[in-house]
Amino acid sequence: MKNKAFFAAVTAIVLGMTMSACSLRQERPVLGPNDSVVSDDGETLVISTKEVAQNPVFTPEWNNTINVWKVSQETLKYYKYGGTVYVSGQLKVTAGVNNLAYDKVVGIRYTLDNWKTYKDYNGYWISHDGYGNTDNFEVLSESTIKPGTLVKYAIYFKANGKTYWNNNYGANFSAQF
Repeated sequence: MKNKAFFAAVTAIVLGMTMSACSLRQERPVLGPNDSVVSDDGETLVISTKEVAQNPVFTPEWNNTINVWKVSQETLKYYKYGGTVYVSGQLKVTAGVNNLAYDKVVGIRYTLDNWKTYKDYNGYWISHDGYGNTDNFEVLSESTIKPGTLVKYAIYFKANGKTYWNNNYGANFSAQF
């Protein structure tokens, strides 16, 4: 029995990743994994109607509108074979968006260097919540994020020719690796 347990543990390490929940480091409000950013009237929010070229927090077009978001995140940690030395990681963000159109794109814009540079990654559809008319998407960042790196990001949602943003009320979301 011990040999089977040892084999299973080694197999899990060899095959890839160990997931652990990461707290959402935010100035306002402070959320944990699988929590939502919710307005006073009970609707999730924070969107913009203009696509932006840089860090969304620095654009004047932000407004608060009822429409879009449920957000959760995890850090995916990768380990060397045969040990527990942390090598690199990947950010996994799950976002629920209002089903405004059949064709839509959900993704993250993130930075590893405080918005000197950034990358956009589109997500993929994972499920539909018929009660809330919400589509859930999962987005993965690159898989080479080094330990000690602070990742800042905002979420975008493109539908009907518009781009909506959730940047956590201007504070951006962040994850510490």
